[in-house]
Amino acid sequence: MKPDNDMKDFCGDIVDSKEIRKFYETVSAGGFCFDPNIDVVLCKPKSIGFEYRLFMIDDRVIAKSSYRLKSMIVQDQPVPDAVVNFAIAQSRIWRPDHVYVMDVCETDDGHKIVEFNCFNASGFYNCNIDAIVSEVTTLVDSL
Repeated sequence: MKPDNDMKDFCGDIVDSKEIRKFYETVSAGGFCFDPNIDVVLCKPKSIGFEYRLFMIDDRVIAKSSYRLKSMIVQDQPVPDAVVNFAIAQSRIWRPDHVYVMDVCETDDGHKIVEFNCFNASGFYNCNIDAIVSEVTTLVDSL
């Protein structure tokens, strides 16, 4: 379950329908209050391997990093070419803006988009910050 909005009211998680109230109380106890009536996206749980963060301009990857394996932060794993190629192919189908962040994960069914994030509120993890600033500056100067 994850929120179906851009505010990231809570992180996606596996939640048993019988324990939804406990989930809400646990998140709220951590200081992250959200409207219990927000729309959420549901799907069957999937086994997820590595997760990767890709900073994108249109259909180009300008910086990339691994960032998580299961629930552990792992930033030093190289991003496979297959992940980059997947992100480029998906960005040619749809993208939220000129500059954005795409999180991609490995599953038993292949690569999947976890979510899109806005550029100005995304963690860099082990991405090349100089490349991001340079590429975004070039884009803004050209507009």
